Amino acid sequence: ESWSSLLRTRVAEEVSPQELAGSQEEVEEGRVQSSCIGTGLMRKGSRNADGVATEETRNLAGFWLLGLFNNSIYCVILAGAKEIEAGGVGVVFLAMQVPGLLVKTTGPFWYHLTSYRFRTLCVAILGGAGLTIVAYSKTLEGQLAGVALCSVQQAIGEATYLALTSVYVEPQATVTAWSSGTGFSGIMGFGWVLTLRALKFSYSTVLLYSLSFPALLLLSYHLILRRPVEHGTYVGLGNEEDDRSGDDDATYQPQVNGRPPAGVTGR
Repeated sequence: ESWSSLLRTRVAEEVSPQELAGSQEEVEEGRVQSSCIGTGLMRKGSRNADGVATEETRNLAGFWLLGLFNNSIYCVILAGAKEIEAGGVGVVFLAMQVPGLLVKTTGPFWYHLTSYRFRTLCVAILGGAGLTIVAYSKTLEGQLAGVALCSVQQAIGEATYLALTSVYVEPQATVTAWSSGTGFSGIMGFGWVLTLRALKFSYSTVLLYSLSFPALLLLSYHLILRRPVEHGTYVGLGNEEDDRSGDDDATYQPQVNGRPPAGVTGR
């Protein structure tokens, strides 16, 4: 028997659909996402005039900002491709695409071994390191290494936050907010570079100013986005002390007979 079916059985013992959805009628009418009920994980949202659960505005804002700052670094690098190598822009594009493609290809084999919080930290560190290396490196090889780090950062962030959207009350709303943020990142990234270059800042200085993006991504994740609630044990997506104290925003790993399902470790 698969661990997912065992998980559903366990969740059914711990919490009823009425507690998650508010009423049996909402469950029958499909007003609450089955993915949330099936895993026992959802964020308590508000309800509209018809009593249908809706996503909290701060969560939508959080996902929009995550999409914006995660992809803005990528756009800043692309906007300055000629600054890195005027005669070989294609090389810069390859360095920006290939590492990320490798991450997305291998991700299903290791994403589940790490928490969202850890991956968010990695995204910020990789983005900051990549921008710094490109800004200070005096060789093309060094700059391309920094570009590759930014590619890995963008790929990890994209896969992480797209997956995270599915565990909230309205996944279609959270993924729309994320997508909107990534779309605006193109305007943000290229506009950022064009504006600062028009003000006579060097491209290296533009990259150093862009270090604010990874910092703002961390703030968006930890201070704006509210963590969902899952029934089980702590997995460490947010503040450890708050989560273990029973805070409503705590996030937990589901359990089967008191233990995590087989194959689900390190979260």
